[in-house]
Amino acid sequence: MNVFDITNEKIKTINVDKEEFKITAILPKEKIEIAVKRSYLQNGLSLESFGYKDVEFFDKIATVDVCVISKPNFYSKFDSCQEWPDEYVISELYDQIKRRTKILEEKLKKNRSTPGST
Repeated sequence: MNVFDITNEKIKTINVDKEEFKITAILPKEKIEIAVKRSYLQNGLSLESFGYKDVEFFDKIATVDVCVISKPNFYSKFDSCQEWPDEYVISELYDQIKRRTKILEEKLKKNRSTPGST
């Protein structure tokens, strides 16, 4: 796999709680968008102003908002997943996004470490 093959590997359709979502792995573009969204959720306050669980939740909200690229009608009516009634769905999507990212990073690393590459 070369870097240009990432597009097909980056996006995946998954099911959470019997609903179909399309997610994308976190690459540099998404990392920036997640950082901006997390900063917005912090409302200008430093991370030290929040407990660990709050910071973790901000990361989940920002990641799901950025990396879920298609969602069922019910969820589409909300501007952010922070408005969704079920935190389970947010956590499951976040975990799946992290897994997808790890798989893609491993494939890229393996591709870079082939003999003769610099």
